[in-house]
Parts: sequence; structure tokens; C-alpha cells
Amino acid sequence: MGRRSSGARDLIERVPLSPVLLEQAARLRAATGIKTPDAIHAACALARKAVLFISNDKALQCIPELPFAYLNN
Repeated sequence: MGRRSSGARDLIERVPLSPVLLEQAARLRAATGIKTPDAIHAACALARKAVLFISNDKALQCIPELPFAYLNN
């Protein structure tokens, strides 16, 4: 198992799903064509006003209001 910084978990927030978040995810998916799990993640990030959303999926760049950073393997 790899090492983790003790502070890394402090940067991650669990967001409980709600009907409002799922509706936002459905709107994002309909507007952009991204996959459902990605739309849920993006909706949660937008709802919590995330400072940065890191992913290796370039498809998420299509959401202009999402502060996206591409993680290149």
C-alpha cells in the first residue's frame, strides 16, 4: 500500500446525495453527455463550490463553471 499524506484526507469532503443534487446531475448529463457517475461528482463539486476538481477524464472539461484540472497519467 502506498503512503499518503496525513493531510490529504482533509482535502476530501463527502457530500450526501439529495434529490436536488441528482436533478442537477441529470441536467449536466443531458447538457453535456458525460457519464452519470461523472455528472453526480460534478454536481456535488458545484454544489459545494469546489476550489478544484481533479480528474483524468477530459470529458469533464465541458463544464465551464467546474474548476477542472486534468490529471495526466
